[in-house]
Amino acid sequence: FTYIQSTAPLNTPVTYQVALIEDSLYIGPKLYTNVVRKLLLGSEGQTVNTSWSQGTSATISVNSILNIPIGVNNDRLWVVVFVQDRNTKRIHQAVLKKVQQPKDQTTIV
Repeated sequence: FTYIQSTAPLNTPVTYQVALIEDSLYIGPKLYTNVVRKLLLGSEGQTVNTSWSQGTSATISVNSILNIPIGVNNDRLWVVVFVQDRNTKRIHQAVLKKVQQPKDQTTIV
């Protein structure tokens, strides 16, 4: 997350959230789209309480074991990362990235 607002600092806590989603999932005959399979930082995310000014950035680490049935060679997986104001719930920044499948049959972590 890099704070890019040039006119005002941000002095409220922000929460990082990382979600593994599947873009399409059939359960029986019904198709579901953009299904959240797991919140990789837990349901509360990771909250940071710092003063943000233009150009301030922060990095978080995500280490999570996927203990959910996602199938082998599932090419429908994406990671969504977003930064949310803890008080107002406003989303400040988000990114979507396709999960690259490993070349062998290892667990995606």
